[in-house]
Amino acid sequence: MTNHLILFDFDETYFKHNSSRHDITDMREMENLLSKISANQDVIIAILTGSSFNDVLKKMNSIGMLYKPNYIFSDLSSKMHAWTGLKYEEIDAYRENSQQESFTKKDIDRILIKISNKYNVNFVPQRRFNEVETFYNFYFYSLGNLEKDRGILLDLIAYAHSLNYKASYNICNPLAGDPPNAYDINFIPQKAGKLYATQFLMNKYSLPKDSVLGFGDSGNDEEFLSYLKHSFVMANSSDKELKSKFNITKQPYYKGISTHVTEFMEGKYN
Repeated sequence: MTNHLILFDFDETYFKHNSSRHDITDMREMENLLSKISANQDVIIAILTGSSFNDVLKKMNSIGMLYKPNYIFSDLSSKMHAWTGLKYEEIDAYRENSQQESFTKKDIDRILIKISNKYNVNFVPQRRFNEVETFYNFYFYSLGNLEKDRGILLDLIAYAHSLNYKASYNICNPLAGDPPNAYDINFIPQKAGKLYATQFLMNKYSLPKDSVLGFGDSGNDEEFLSYLKHSFVMANSSDKELKSKFNITKQPYYKGISTHVTEFMEGKYN
């Protein structure tokens, strides 16, 4: 019987870019802890990330990560992969539930062109898109005025919402491979996202909020962290606004995760 659920953002939360030899030792201790508490399915471990599934596996392999989380929700949690004991398999029903007929690149381009013309700004695709996807992401480079940036981005979100599209933004983190002085702009179906994945797993395992622990480091984690009773922003996060809204881990990266997972399992947050 599953009694607990632990959720992680990936880049600069569960996975540290440019990990040193000392970091690898801390990472292995974190993995051993997660492996121990999830061995009998009492605890479910899931990754919620904006990265693609293949990128997540490549990054994990690059530093020799051995532990396999039960679930990886990739592409801003619009796709779900489950560990079978031998390999990860995509859960088609989750992706099909996320897809909506009108969610196409043509529709997203129409939204971006409207805002681009209104403010004379540009949005840069982060990758090459297919015509039909479950996730579209772009970069918006700062105009050098945070209030003006925020006004444009909030207008974009509001306009997308008026057309029944789910848009969000967060400040880019260069440590995770993003450009400096830029924002991630994300478009996903209504039935997708980190909060949707969180609620999906809570419903699947019939878990209340006080049985769930979440970790994140950037703006696209705010929605799901806000939903939970027990949530932390990583001490290594560069997002000052996010850190002002949540509890912060006592240590950065892997050691911070190990500390708070241990305290959570010992019932110190009850």
